[in-house]
Amino acid sequence: MCAKHFMQTTVVMVVLLVCPGFVRAKAYRLTVAGEGMEFVAQPERGYVVKVPERSGGFYSLAGTFGLDTENARRVGGRGRRGVWTVENDGPAGRNEEMIRALRASGHATYAAPLFSCGGETVAIIPEIVIRVRPEVDARQVHFLCQSLALAVIKPMEFTTQEYLLEVLGPDAEAVFAAVEQLNDVDVIEWACPNTAMRPKLAGQTTPNQIAWSSQPRSMAAGEESERTGVFPNDEYFPMQWHLYNTGQSGGTPGADIRAPEAWEITTGDPNIIVAVIDCGVDSQHPDLMENLVLGYDFLEDDDQADPLLAPPANAHGTNCAGLVAAQGNNDIGVSGVVWNCKITPIRIDDDTSICTQADVARAFRWASDRGADVLSNSWEYSWSPEPIIQSAIVDITKIGGMGRGGKGCVVFFAAGNGSSRIRSHLAKYPEVISVGATDHNDLLCYYSNHGPELDIVAPSALGCTDADWMQTKGIGWLWTTDISGSAGWNMDPFDPTVVDYTALGGTSGACPVAAGVAALILSIEPESTVEEVRHYLERSAKDLGDPGQDDYHGWGRVDARAALDMILAKRADLNNDWKVDEQDEALLVQAVDANDLSADIAPAAKRDGMVDANDLALLAQYMGVEIPELGLLSHWRLDEGEGDIAHDRINHRDGALHGGAIWQPEGGVVGGALQLDGVDDYVSTPFILNPYFAPFSASVWIQGGVPGQVILSQKNGANWLAADWVGRLVTELKAPASQSGQTLASNVVITDGNWHRIGLVRDGTDRILYVDDVEVARDTQTSLVASINGFYIGGDKGLKARTFWSGLIDDVRIYDRAVRP
Repeated sequence: MCAKHFMQTTVVMVVLLVCPGFVRAKAYRLTVAGEGMEFVAQPERGYVVKVPERSGGFYSLAGTFGLDTENARRVGGRGRRGVWTVENDGPAGRNEEMIRALRASGHATYAAPLFSCGGETVAIIPEIVIRVRPEVDARQVHFLCQSLALAVIKPMEFTTQEYLLEVLGPDAEAVFAAVEQLNDVDVIEWACPNTAMRPKLAGQTTPNQIAWSSQPRSMAAGEESERTGVFPNDEYFPMQWHLYNTGQSGGTPGADIRAPEAWEITTGDPNIIVAVIDCGVDSQHPDLMENLVLGYDFLEDDDQADPLLAPPANAHGTNCAGLVAAQGNNDIGVSGVVWNCKITPIRIDDDTSICTQADVARAFRWASDRGADVLSNSWEYSWSPEPIIQSAIVDITKIGGMGRGGKGCVVFFAAGNGSSRIRSHLAKYPEVISVGATDHNDLLCYYSNHGPELDIVAPSALGCTDADWMQTKGIGWLWTTDISGSAGWNMDPFDPTVVDYTALGGTSGACPVAAGVAALILSIEPESTVEEVRHYLERSAKDLGDPGQDDYHGWGRVDARAALDMILAKRADLNNDWKVDEQDEALLVQAVDANDLSADIAPAAKRDGMVDANDLALLAQYMGVEIPELGLLSHWRLDEGEGDIAHDRINHRDGALHGGAIWQPEGGVVGGALQLDGVDDYVSTPFILNPYFAPFSASVWIQGGVPGQVILSQKNGANWLAADWVGRLVTELKAPASQSGQTLASNVVITDGNWHRIGLVRDGTDRILYVDDVEVARDTQTSLVASINGFYIGGDKGLKARTFWSGLIDDVRIYDRAVRP
């Protein structure tokens, strides 16, 4: 089988126990992009059927022999008819007999038990999605299907490489067998069953409204009096502690996203669109209707994306939309994080239908194609890899892809409410921003999932259970919009006069709050790439846990004003050295005289096309500010004057000095430097970066050294930067030996006693070496050896004798992006 370009999928069917005429005793194991998936038949949970077409193209469960129609749910989506799931309590034997009877009687063209995958119940329907190589056309796909008892249902929308196929066999075994055969075809990059399930909402709204007793309707005089900002006149804004926390919910004043301060700069640009992918949004809600643009219903395949009116859980999408962009300062209701940005509602969920991976993937690409800048997802789909959905997320987020004219959409997912490690694979994917939850005291909510994949946290409710609600009477929850009128969560309120608003909890609430801050960022800097938006959002967050990024708070709690300030400071950094200083001021003065519009930085909300005193005033506001550099994971300046710690200025992954290395506070190129003796001096650091995941970069200033010595290495991994036997710069970070990995060597000697800035860049496929900002060597390596170990500065990967660096080392930087001098 060929090497896969996008993602390799291998299917192995393992028979655990043969049961004649039925497949429940089989497990089907898949490996997707190095991650395992196992599907195990669970007939006790129910089954899936496809009923045949009747006269007039009509599909119906009515009259289907013995079928449990009471527990049936339709599998929605464009062009899909007659596919239903039945979820019941079994027993397994009864459901097995029903499947056999449906097949034998001809009442179903396809029937299979439900399966478990990663602990979740999924339906294996008679469909597969394939991704073919770029040069493969539709004619070849049709020919391939004819040879494998498959049929092309349609090319997947908004992509030329993916197709939705129909499996003509009668059961799930036929689906898995076809997947196995497809993955053995050279022209196919991957094939995956198009599983169906209902997305799981990552939060909970309440069936009761907040009690007004003891809850002030206006700000308490004198509280947070030193804070300034723009304050809307919305009736329930005083209750929205996540926007402006005065302690009104019993929490800590200031534990909020600093929305009023951010609104001094912008309340949102109506050209910025946030897609709320959920169970629909109430298009007639008085606090939302002015900020809604056309959406889509991917269950019913039409542009009416309103929710069902019952049960109350269908208000979830309306709740999330209000947190993002309820219209502010309009005398009613609540305010969103952005007052003027637009919401496009996308419906993939309700209580009567379920969706497939292919339909969710189509929803993501549709949103991007219709101009969505930010996508907010307060739900989980599966705890196993979802290659069909991930493919769509990659398409819309990658630089140069279909999102935002090649700048990349910004995709948020709720981290989930399991009080555990993040389980949803969609929230784990590196292309998305995973959001956890904090309360009104800036403490992590007990239910918020965590782990190394967590990127940020945002305000949400204290708890997410009915008991929590009744105990607190809703205090500390997030006020937002509800389905207007008598539907939604307001059917049994504490206060019957509040019928269009409710409160939301869980990471479901945190996710749209964070998405709203991203919309604010793009409102003042719409040309920012997805990488830049992520950087500003994360690096401006308030650090709540261990210094830097940690498993429980990510980079910290989002801070809307700090994010906008960081962007404006970078805008004032005219010479791109990540700080605002006199050099930038001199450039701006020159630009004023020359009317050079490249220095047009003001007003803050939107540049005015002039270079004048307003630009000088904005630059002066940020004079002296240093901006965290994009993608800079660690930066050891090595400027210390004493001690045995080399401080990481970025992510607090400090290094420990070994062997008595000597500080040279004024001996470096950039401030001080560290002098190593070549015998046993080196610095050890914690884990920073796995080189398996490209791109990345490393740069170091060095002086001295002799041939054979190492400058930067990964413990028991590889020597990243070293001098070879004649003193030339080399990297031994390479592909595994099985893939013919080789050392990359330059022709430039670096051990000549002069200062040199050396660097290694991995841009996705190529390794590039630099000396003094000039490229000196390049080659292509399809992959690099993985390592999750820490680093050595000035020592070999195994600390072998005569490999320690003898000389000065200064200003070591490691990036998670390709940084060329």
